[in-house]
Amino acid sequence: MPESGPLDASERGLARAGRAVCDQAEADPAHGSLLSVTGLITDIKKFAVHDGPGIRTTVFLKGCPLRCLWCHNPETQSTLSQVGYLASECIGCGRCVSVCPRNALQSTGGAIDRVVARCTGCGACADVCPAGAMVLYGHRVTVAEVIAEVEKDRPFYENSGGGMTLSGGEPLLQSAFCLGLLRTAREHGLSGCLDTCGHVPWATLEAAAAETDLVLYDLKLIDSARHAEATGCGNELILANLQRLAQAGASVMV
Repeated sequence: MPESGPLDASERGLARAGRAVCDQAEADPAHGSLLSVTGLITDIKKFAVHDGPGIRTTVFLKGCPLRCLWCHNPETQSTLSQVGYLASECIGCGRCVSVCPRNALQSTGGAIDRVVARCTGCGACADVCPAGAMVLYGHRVTVAEVIAEVEKDRPFYENSGGGMTLSGGEPLLQSAFCLGLLRTAREHGLSGCLDTCGHVPWATLEAAAAETDLVLYDLKLIDSARHAEATGCGNELILANLQRLAQAGASVMV
């Protein structure tokens, strides 16, 4: 898995930029359709049965403000595209080394050594890897492309009460993309579910909650000190946002 750590300045900037795009699209319809808004995802999981009611398609978005010790999706923590190396899958062909534009890869005794600081996450190595040992975490896609993929399983949703779930990472770090997906799903008659840690500005969460049928609120710990120790930050904002959701009458499952 790619290395993780606290959000750096560039990642915080990307998160702010995402919110700005959404605000601009709302204020100026000529700015472009929500269908063309893009975001970074790591995966689209079909036939998910643990991410909300019924059979669902779960979209995993990049970026998270928390650094949970138990995180089972560490590849979604960064807001940037990253390349992961699965050493057990590597066959030592060296194709990745030859195409890397940053000379971030070296072949040593059939294994691949990486200079992570040089990697820009372009994914050239993953494109040519025949064994799937090089994996690109972070594919840029449009709202239209995701909805088209989600639509393929509509019969399963209709017969089970399912739909689309946005997860991550924290989907709301890509607020424009997240809102575009939820609004478009609703326009298409698809159920939308948001899986969030709640550590986002209230205005961002409020806007998303208004577009979703259910908020899955991933509350980690009640005690703020223990929360900070386990996730890297306190939970004051998270608890405050949960209270605001309840007061707003949103459908929430903790």
